[in-house]
Amino acid sequence: MAQKSFTVSGTIKDQSGSFLPDVRISIGRNVVISDSLGHYIISVPSKKGQLTISFSHKYFGEKTVDIDSVAVQDTIIDVVYERVERPLEEIIVRARKGDPTAFQKIDKQQILNSPLPSSNFESFLKTLPGVSVNNELSSQYSVRGGNFDENLLYLNDIEISRPSFIRSGQQEGLSYINPELVSRANFSAGGFEPRYGDKLSSLLDVKYLRPDSSQTTASVGLLGYSLAYKAANPSNFILFGIRNKSNEGLLKTQDVKGSYRPNFYDLQFLFDQNLGSRLSLSFFANYNLANFELIPQNRQSVFGTAAKQMQLDIAFGGKEFDKFETLLGGLTAQYRISSNLNVKWVNSLFRNQENENTGIQGSYNLRDAGFQTSSSEEEGRVGIYYNFASNHLNAVIAASELKFYKEMKHWFMEWGLKCQKASIKENIDEFDYIDSVKADSSFEITPRFRIAALNSINTKQFSAYWQSSFAISSKFDFTGGFRANYNSYSRQLLLSPRLTVLVKPGVDRLGFRVSTGVYDQPPFYREFRSTSGILDKNVKSQRSFHFFTSMEKGFDIYKKPMKFSSELYFKYLKNLIPYKIEDLRIQYQPGLQSHGYATGIDLNLRGEFVEGLESSFRISLMKTAEDIEGDFYYKNNSSNFQEKVEPGYLKRPTDQRLNFSAFFQDRLLNSPTYKVHLNLLYGSGLPVGAPGQERYKESFQIPTYRRADVGFSKDLLDRGIEERVELKRHLFSSFILYAEVFNLLNINNTASFLWLTDVSGNQYAVPNYLTARQLNFKIIAKIK
Repeated sequence: MAQKSFTVSGTIKDQSGSFLPDVRISIGRNVVISDSLGHYIISVPSKKGQLTISFSHKYFGEKTVDIDSVAVQDTIIDVVYERVERPLEEIIVRARKGDPTAFQKIDKQQILNSPLPSSNFESFLKTLPGVSVNNELSSQYSVRGGNFDENLLYLNDIEISRPSFIRSGQQEGLSYINPELVSRANFSAGGFEPRYGDKLSSLLDVKYLRPDSSQTTASVGLLGYSLAYKAANPSNFILFGIRNKSNEGLLKTQDVKGSYRPNFYDLQFLFDQNLGSRLSLSFFANYNLANFELIPQNRQSVFGTAAKQMQLDIAFGGKEFDKFETLLGGLTAQYRISSNLNVKWVNSLFRNQENENTGIQGSYNLRDAGFQTSSSEEEGRVGIYYNFASNHLNAVIAASELKFYKEMKHWFMEWGLKCQKASIKENIDEFDYIDSVKADSSFEITPRFRIAALNSINTKQFSAYWQSSFAISSKFDFTGGFRANYNSYSRQLLLSPRLTVLVKPGVDRLGFRVSTGVYDQPPFYREFRSTSGILDKNVKSQRSFHFFTSMEKGFDIYKKPMKFSSELYFKYLKNLIPYKIEDLRIQYQPGLQSHGYATGIDLNLRGEFVEGLESSFRISLMKTAEDIEGDFYYKNNSSNFQEKVEPGYLKRPTDQRLNFSAFFQDRLLNSPTYKVHLNLLYGSGLPVGAPGQERYKESFQIPTYRRADVGFSKDLLDRGIEERVELKRHLFSSFILYAEVFNLLNINNTASFLWLTDVSGNQYAVPNYLTARQLNFKIIAKIK
């Protein structure tokens, strides 16, 4: 006779009443999985005695229920889980693959260990291949001859816009990225895929994803504090972070003495909810506030050569107050249409308000340092200083993008559509006066420059992309596609094809990559605005043609994994808008147009010279130049006749020929629980000229940037400490102490120049030095 059976069904919930999907229910060989509403039904054979039904969930553990198997009627059993907290053991994953991609993976722990004066995530990028260095106060960075505006930043698929007014590192607050919330971060110095947007130089793609477990991390130090909370639930997760930075002590090491009151805040929140097995929603919010106040009192700067040194003394009056406020909201929906087709809908609203209010006056005296000058010389170097600014900018950017993903056996395809609307209003009024007092003291104040304008623009931008990745054999992978972009303001339709080929010759951990493509950058706002503040509506998109080839080879040294990579690149630049850089402020010249190039090579070695601590060393050689179309001047030839001269190719403001960086981590030999983190940076000089000077006359140079920062850390709960078991019974799972020395060698690095002219017409470039040596302490604690 056929064996009799009956069914057991029911609903599974947690203690809060929420349905639990993906619970494994088993009895004997019969196994089922609960659906999105926590419902299940399982067939049970009828036998004498009792049977046990097992319920298992990856977060909530196991439950068992005994039933009488003699029964012949169907049975309903509802299960309620109480969550069981279980600490996760540490898992170390090491990549040994030698397949080069367009991305450099960024280790979050390296950023937390690295001694960074700005404490911003992007500051660590300055140790990566292709990135230039010249300012430790700023998270802005230049990549392979590009400027700060040419870098893409994505945070959970939302493209982040950057403020416009910031002109110096001391004004810059916290970046948009909270290191404690980062799950994955990839950086590309060029040659990235079509799915990423329209910038000329680089890409930083950051993801906040589901945490492995719930955790709270607190950090406090002399430069600020932070708190990060992560909650992982079966059907949702929450990320929350609050940060504060107050680098008053660091700024006081600069030449300008006075009352510094910097206060920078950042608040971030992410909530992700699964609505069944196919649909999930994610909401992200970010509020960023930067307040900077300076009441300067005096300045004393000594500069020059060993043979002749000059000293500048300034007595100030007035104050500067700046406020930069950003609000970002994002809503993302993901839906699984079928087993191999998914769609993602990304919506964002960005609001940026910037206010810069400066009214500072002063009197200065420029003299030879170390000995007395004649009264006539000193009179010729006495002058007044006045700087005024009342600038206000309001930007609102709304964007919506649909992305589709289709995966097949050896083929992955992706395509998307995006619409973006931007409204920008700016009221700018500023002037700057620096001049020597005339001998008879009868003079009128004529500003060195004056900008007064009221601007408003509204733009719509439509873009689309398609790309496909597939392998034609075990040795060749292809990724290719294109982007299309239309901007309503410049009225241009742009097409950007891109292609990447990966070659794996079969040698252990050896791979090659070849990338080429077109990268367009439509003008946003600053590109339209001339140095006089007037908008030039004839500006067109800038364009770059990338040609990259790279190699990666993995190997072991004394059983420690290492990786060497090299990349050779050439970028042809077309329809460029010439510009000048003063500290962090980019001043475009939209009435001009140029073409140029950037070429170079990056070499990088990284690996665990000490187990568990990754170090890296890189060297970058680069040259970039541009030819401004239609520029010329006249000069007298040998026959004393004027002849027309076309300057040809000129150095671009970002032409930093040599960059070297090293991030080295080690343990003390006799006390391995103590760790050392050393950061070394070197960047050769940058070309610069006086304000208002023609580019072909610029022969001056910002000096070489050299810096060493060192940090020491100790985790009181490190595995090497015997007492850690006792401490672990208390509140913390990790408790790390840091001591850091910024600018260890106390080198005077130059951010920009203050240009002075005496009554005789002699011009002096007075360096604006960056920060001096500074000691910092901080504590990072992970709370259970």
